[in-house]
Amino acid sequence: MSFWKKLFSPNVPAPAAGPVDFWNWFQQHQASFRQMAATGQLSQEHFFTPMVEKLSAYYPGLLAGLYPGDPMELIITTQGSVKGFVFAEELVAAAPQIPGWKFTALQPGRPAFGNMQFFGTTFSDQNMAFFPEEDPAYPGKIRIVITHDDYHADRHEEFVNGVCLFMDSYLGEEFAAVQIDELTVAGSKGVAAEQLPLSKLKDYILARREQISGTQYPRYDAAIDSFSVLNGKTGPSH
Repeated sequence: MSFWKKLFSPNVPAPAAGPVDFWNWFQQHQASFRQMAATGQLSQEHFFTPMVEKLSAYYPGLLAGLYPGDPMELIITTQGSVKGFVFAEELVAAAPQIPGWKFTALQPGRPAFGNMQFFGTTFSDQNMAFFPEEDPAYPGKIRIVITHDDYHADRHEEFVNGVCLFMDSYLGEEFAAVQIDELTVAGSKGVAAEQLPLSKLKDYILARREQISGTQYPRYDAAIDSFSVLNGKTGPSH
């Protein structure tokens, strides 16, 4: 039994349809999905809509991403909904062996994956940064503010959604959902706090989590301990 099933069972509903139903359908269409991905012709009508319908029959809220390559990779994601993690994991665990395909539960972290477009806006580690925002009333919480160079307050929800999707790919879906207690999105202009590059975000979070719990976590750069000087700094309220 997975960690997520132990955590939420029996508080999550049973799937409406079994994983076999989804994989039987997928096997019938996998060749056309491969062809569409290889030619850059994945469409809402022929891939995304039917995929969401079939995934929703198993558990509402599951989505899928397709990464061309050899093997082709299908990623089952919950867009950061922790209660759905167990269903993504169990669906992938039930996947059949299909030559040329790889199946992954939850978006893995890909720090070098590049950028993404969302509602006409580019999200990348080149136009975004972060700073920690601590609340003395909740010293054990990790609160992160992500700043975007092109942020507009009248499109706040679009920027929040874009940042969250980017973070799932950049940090990894499970890491972003579990390790960050509160995520805020703001513009980069007029921020008094020191804005740090996103390349330092994961190490900062691990260092803070270690500081909070007393447990040592593997980090990419031991020099990240210097971030402790940021404790107590807060940015403007958002």
